[in-house]
Amino acid sequence: MSKIDDNTYINKIKKEIMDGRFGTKEDLIDFLVKNKLMILNNPFFRQELADSFIKLNEETLVKMDKLLLDFYDKSKNIDLNSLNLDGVSSFEVNGKDYIKVEDTDGDILVLDDTLEDDNFIEQFRDRQNNLQSASTLNAEENKKAIVKDMQKDKINASLSSQMDVNTRDLTLEEKRQFAAIMKMPNADNINFLVDPTRNIYINKDNGDVYFVNKNQFGVLEVHKANEITSKTVVEEVKTINDKKEEVTFNIEEPIEPNFDSIDDSDLEYIYQNKFDLLTEEQRQNLKALIEKRKEIQQQNLSNTKENNKVFVKKLDNALHKPYNGFVSMVFLCSIVAIFSLGILMLLLMYINSQIGG
Repeated sequence: MSKIDDNTYINKIKKEIMDGRFGTKEDLIDFLVKNKLMILNNPFFRQELADSFIKLNEETLVKMDKLLLDFYDKSKNIDLNSLNLDGVSSFEVNGKDYIKVEDTDGDILVLDDTLEDDNFIEQFRDRQNNLQSASTLNAEENKKAIVKDMQKDKINASLSSQMDVNTRDLTLEEKRQFAAIMKMPNADNINFLVDPTRNIYINKDNGDVYFVNKNQFGVLEVHKANEITSKTVVEEVKTINDKKEEVTFNIEEPIEPNFDSIDDSDLEYIYQNKFDLLTEEQRQNLKALIEKRKEIQQQNLSNTKENNKVFVKKLDNALHKPYNGFVSMVFLCSIVAIFSLGILMLLLMYINSQIGG
């Protein structure tokens, strides 16, 4: 789910919806229209959104309004008896919405749902009303007919086994994301269905959806996508209608960041500027790693200095080696002998030339 879904301000209005403050949907719409100006001009709400890393603009406000209106619609009873929505869910990756369908044979289909405003349950109900082939007493057959109809106007994600992926066809960013998934815990034991272009990675054995995202430090992290199922929505509605407790939303659970893959300068930046944002365990791991790298650097520096000392000593000995008179005399005699031999050979060649003449 996006940060908007888990925002404190949004949850306050959801609670007011559950408490019955808005008698009709028109009352809620009127409230939201008037509330836009209040949000834009109220420093408290502006700061609250900023603290949740939500950029305040017209597009964000529209998304917030839609989220609350959808939430209001869910407060009404939902009858799904004529549809079997087991194996159907929705999730979001990189700001795009998808519908995932897993059939009884274990085959998985993912449809791009970004252009739709309604959630997948509302879409299934609308298509059932419009499709004669989906108006039978067999709920499973109804679902198959609707999914087949959806494939006519929704783009299919290109899922394939990770073994069939040719990384040379991927962009640099896609290669890095693919590598991050393959390095996640127990990845060697997981049979993945992947669409690297869409950043979608599905565990075929249990249906879990993963994707890769950069955290605030610029480090790639693997996230498990939050999937919304028909059961989730029904439980949500039951909670709203009974007014027992506020509905909560799951958020993405990031896998522990791998500090070992971060270079020294980035580690120092995190330590100096982002230390307070880490968990206590992450802080301890970060400090231990920085200390370890400093020890290695100090050891390498000491080894370099020692090697330099040895070299300098050898050079000094070679340059300042004590004078040896005997060796010098032998060297001088050798030079004189060679020079004399050269003169004698030239003289013999000259005599021979004169005799011959």
